[in-house]
Amino acid sequence: MSSTDVRYPNESNVGASSPPVVTPHYNSTLPNPPNDPSSTRPTRCATGVRFFTTIHGILNIIILIALICVIISAGVADNGRIADDFASNSRAKVSAFHTRNAVLVFASFGLVLIIVDTILHVSSLIYRLPTAFDLIFIIIMLVFAFIYLILGCCSAAWEQKVRDIPEPANLLIRHKGAAASAAFFLFVAMIVVAIDFALRLINRPAQSYTPSSIINRNAYDMHMNTDDSLLTILFQRLTTENIDDIIRDRSACFILEKLFIYLPNILSIDNEQILLGYNHLFECICENFNDYIQETGTSHIIASTISFLHPLIPSKDNNNNEYEELIDGGENEKKYIELSLEWNIKEKLKKLGKLINKTNNYNEFVYSILLRTCGYLYNEYYHKLLNRIYKKYYKNLNIEYLLDKHSSYIFEVILEFSSKQRDENLYIIFINNIDKFYLHSIGNFFFKHLLLTLNNKELLENIYQLMINKQRFENFIQKSHIHLLITFIRICERFHCHYEEFIQHLNKFINNSENNINNFIPCLLKLRAENSENQLITKEGSLIVQALLRAKKIDKLTYQSFISLTGEQISTIACHPNGSYLLCQLILKSNLWPLIREKNFYNKLDKFYTKMSCDKYACWFITQLWKNAQTIEQKLQMVKNMSNDLQLLRSHIYAKYITYEMNLTAYCSRPEQWKRNIEITIKKHALLDDLDDNKNKKKKKKKL
Repeated sequence: MSSTDVRYPNESNVGASSPPVVTPHYNSTLPNPPNDPSSTRPTRCATGVRFFTTIHGILNIIILIALICVIISAGVADNGRIADDFASNSRAKVSAFHTRNAVLVFASFGLVLIIVDTILHVSSLIYRLPTAFDLIFIIIMLVFAFIYLILGCCSAAWEQKVRDIPEPANLLIRHKGAAASAAFFLFVAMIVVAIDFALRLINRPAQSYTPSSIINRNAYDMHMNTDDSLLTILFQRLTTENIDDIIRDRSACFILEKLFIYLPNILSIDNEQILLGYNHLFECICENFNDYIQETGTSHIIASTISFLHPLIPSKDNNNNEYEELIDGGENEKKYIELSLEWNIKEKLKKLGKLINKTNNYNEFVYSILLRTCGYLYNEYYHKLLNRIYKKYYKNLNIEYLLDKHSSYIFEVILEFSSKQRDENLYIIFINNIDKFYLHSIGNFFFKHLLLTLNNKELLENIYQLMINKQRFENFIQKSHIHLLITFIRICERFHCHYEEFIQHLNKFINNSENNINNFIPCLLKLRAENSENQLITKEGSLIVQALLRAKKIDKLTYQSFISLTGEQISTIACHPNGSYLLCQLILKSNLWPLIREKNFYNKLDKFYTKMSCDKYACWFITQLWKNAQTIEQKLQMVKNMSNDLQLLRSHIYAKYITYEMNLTAYCSRPEQWKRNIEITIKKHALLDDLDDNKNKKKKKKKL
């Protein structure tokens, strides 16, 4: 079985390449950068065995030899008591005893530090430490160089003191030249340490630009400025020569997996070249399938290669909000690129199915990707492959398989497509053991996936009746994963399954003053707060409210509670990072906005426009308010209040951009002209909106 889970990486396997982040409901993978230490940060000198061939490695060896000689010289020398007692008339006034001890201590410390430095660079452990460590270590060693200078001078004085001892007391001194030897090697160590670490200080770590960083630079930008042909050329080079070595290499493997995300966008331009490279890759995978499926990195290449046969078109909205897919609740269907017939998709899927049948290595992640791709593109073979997997691995299916972090991938895919196994096995096991799913770290993903793929209202009704149980409902609201709670709310709304009733139950649970429905939204925003008195908004609460606002028909409780919010409450929400995003989403995507916009929403905020314009987060909400004001009265409401604080707003780091947007200076100097310009702009926007509506109506008529 596979050794690493994709959603929950195995913490003990730190050295392995990070598996891609996979959203269980979607087949697109987003690979993380590999944990290859050498790719994580630059260093000031070479690492590995090559360190000894550089000037820093050579200087480290010289420092080691010099400090060992210092320790030996000071160690064999007399302890200094005789020199201090009999050389009272000497010109050297340093204490020989204390000098010797100081030399031994600092030489030993320096030796340890140099050994540590050498080990860190030779073993490449330096990459595990932060970049700031290099600078701190350099400063410490330069301080040691200064100490060695002082100790060298003191050792020279110590030598002079030994020479000044009168006879016959000087006969008691053994190894008279030890002090001079220690002084000499201290000066050598001082010079070499200063040179070594001064060079490191001067040599700033160079920024490396690897193909991975170039591809990753615009990882979430659909409209990349990168020349499309460069991606095709890179893909061809990776899949032409030494392809087996590239697949087995962690860094190159990561780049190849990244390429699979962006290549679908340029299939219409370079289809032939991409197909040629893909065929080379596919043949190599088939030849070494048994080896590749056993390792984490190479098995991800198999999965990415299979997924490429049915590439997902990413949504632009999902680039800005990781929870957008959940808040959407499956309302908008995912779109895929259809590959041409020359790709021979069915033959490739059959070939992979035969290889899986031959191998004894079971990798759930690869199997699940193949099953999903067959489910979309080759339904007949999907059922054949599913039956084969069931007979071979899941003859005695039980709940443990569904809650296993590896095999759960298979069952999440089975939920997506109609089959005997899904309807007669999975649904029944889930309904009978629902308590073991919704609070389980893996089971909650299965539950969420079941909801998102559900097309059986009767089953949803059964699930709802089970979840509405008092104790279960309380645990569900307070302890379940927020992903699952958002999905449950959205699915109930989409299927019209007791949605209003669920909101009423939610209100009873979170609202202490149940009769005061106006407190519903403020209480919901505090959901799962550690300190509800001080913490006005939580991330979980804001996400739940977003889910309620995305409904096609807003429930009465949410509508009434939003209408009743005061201007102070709205400004408080806007000044919170999660609250500001919530209010922006209300304006941009909720059906509630047109309703509350007409209910004196702009008037409520009269006293708070200036405050919110000067806030780091609320300024975004003010910008959206301005852009989405549909009447001249609403825009005048904003500028009249803000014009009183023009100088403050113009000088503020955030508010000044809003004053430019509103052209507030022109309003203060020429209000009538400003008003005429705004009226013209509003009329233009209204006309363009009418034209867009007419175009959409014509398209609908053509479809009909």
